[in-house]
Amino acid sequence: MRSSQIGRKAVGSLGSILSGLSRRRFLAALSMAAVGEFLPSKMFGGNTSASPIFSDVTAEAGLSWRHFNGFSPDRYLIEAMGGGVGFFDFDNDGEMDIFLLNGGETPRGKSEKPVQNALYHNLGNGKFVDVAAQAGVSRVKTYGTGVAIADFDNDGHQDILITGFP
Repeated sequence: MRSSQIGRKAVGSLGSILSGLSRRRFLAALSMAAVGEFLPSKMFGGNTSASPIFSDVTAEAGLSWRHFNGFSPDRYLIEAMGGGVGFFDFDNDGEMDIFLLNGGETPRGKSEKPVQNALYHNLGNGKFVDVAAQAGVSRVKTYGTGVAIADFDNDGHQDILITGFP
């Protein structure tokens, strides 16, 4: 996305945007999109008053994850926190993959289904497949509160650091 495109009507989806971008281009596009509505039109030479148009294609892209916050009548503070998300190239194939960290259960906020994280592998064609179980990151062991992605052990592969409440 070039700065001159900010503010114009755009048709796209998260899946199609992510599948065609390298890590650097993705982060640049994301930051440009995040500030596009707040910058004066003089800076971009275009109409910044137009609202972008997006289509929800999450189902077609294979993205079906849902956050569980352990809602209970006790209203714990932790229920108000989001789980976390990390965009990174977990298999070094040049495509941005998505890790989604789930919350968890509380003493009186139980889930009917197992609470799981998701690791969506970007297939590069606008489609994603959840590989969290194969990668060993699907099981929620704590109440997830945040995620950080980095090569913590200097092996050339991105690692996932999960923060949580015991």
